[in-house]
Amino acid sequence: MSDLAEARDELEKAIDRLEAVLARRGDGAELQRALEDAQAETKRLRAAADTVRGRLDAAIGRLRATLDNDTRH
Repeated sequence: MSDLAEARDELEKAIDRLEAVLARRGDGAELQRALEDAQAETKRLRAAADTVRGRLDAAIGRLRATLDNDTRH
């Protein structure tokens, strides 16, 4: 698993824990802020993962095209 995927999984686990605490304690402004911060970070990491995925797909495509051209010559 990539570092980015591991970080995303850890953040999602943290969000789950915060939501559980909020459910047990009721309203808590500090916990709510922490939850919102964790959700924003998760969103940012997902966007970064999508960018990385796109770059990797493009690089793989270029490598395959190069290999195909090399095998034809």
